Amino acid sequence: MGSPCLSPYEDPEAHARISALIRRHSTNDRDVRVELLRSLDLAGVEDVLDLGCGFGFWAEDLAGRVAPGATLTGVDACDRNAAAYVRCVESRGRQARFVPAHLVSRLPFDDDSFDLVIAAYSLYFFAAVVPEVGRVLRPGASFLAVTHSERSFTGLLDAIGRECNECPLLRHLREFSSEGGEGLLAKTFSRVERREYTNTLTFEEKDLGDLLAYLAFKLPLVKPGARYGVELPDAFVQAASAALRDKGRLTVEKDDTLFVCGGAHGR
Repeated sequence: MGSPCLSPYEDPEAHARISALIRRHSTNDRDVRVELLRSLDLAGVEDVLDLGCGFGFWAEDLAGRVAPGATLTGVDACDRNAAAYVRCVESRGRQARFVPAHLVSRLPFDDDSFDLVIAAYSLYFFAAVVPEVGRVLRPGASFLAVTHSERSFTGLLDAIGRECNECPLLRHLREFSSEGGEGLLAKTFSRVERREYTNTLTFEEKDLGDLLAYLAFKLPLVKPGARYGVELPDAFVQAASAALRDKGRLTVEKDDTLFVCGGAHGR
């Protein structure tokens, strides 16, 4: 098992359930994948590298947009995601490969290997690979990087009255967030465009169970040393219950940004 901070991603079924929960409580009813990718012409893309691919949430939509004979190569630290990732891609009639790897600063691929690289909700764990992305992309190809606003996590903790100073994911997110991502990418790419997805999660008193499930999934990302699958601490349960009871409704910012990058410097 890897870092406690990554433990939520080691259970593909739980990750899928939380994705469905997020959709249920989102004020923006447009699918984030459809909304952010809708104007991109990917019909000629044949070789895709999917960094931090998880169980294939983004690959499922992406696979339907690329060339019929395309291959999607997913890389993830959690090898339990392999079967789910392959199923998602093959369900759209595309070929899939899965490479289990902890990414740090080097990508295990040759120069000019891919027509498209994507990192969705993952680059903040391995931001040092950005120059490597430029290396493995073919000339004229693009890098798609999706990330959260920092308020997605500070807002969650603020909503239930918990301190966020030691939030593990916030430390990672500051490496690559909606707020600071453009500057990081511009060091490698001459073209960096941003597209916004504005959203809010809303929980009412009757939704306490869903709010607690969401907090339990996020716990390793917001509480140092915590792992997914353990009982949610009483302090979090009491804080969430009291906040819903007192306010009647909690809203949590869930804004995301897609950065579309190209023209790697020196290539």
